[in-house]
Amino acid sequence: MVESIPANDLENEYSWIGRPEYPAKLLLKMLLFSYSRKDFAGRKIAEMTEENARGILYK
Repeated sequence: MVESIPANDLENEYSWIGRPEYPAKLLLKMLLFSYSRKDFAGRKIAEMTEENARGILYK
C-alpha cells in the first residue's frame, strides 16, 4: 500500500542542515502500523517500533 505512493508526493522538500531525515515511507509505515494496533501515543509508537522494526522495515 505505502510502496504504491509515488516518492515525490511524500519527499518534495529536503533540509540540508541538521541530521539526515528518516525516509518518509518508513515513517508512514510506522504510523499506519501503530494506528492499526490502536496505539496513538508517541512513546508507545517508539516502543512498538523497536520491538517490531524488522517487520515494519521489510514489508
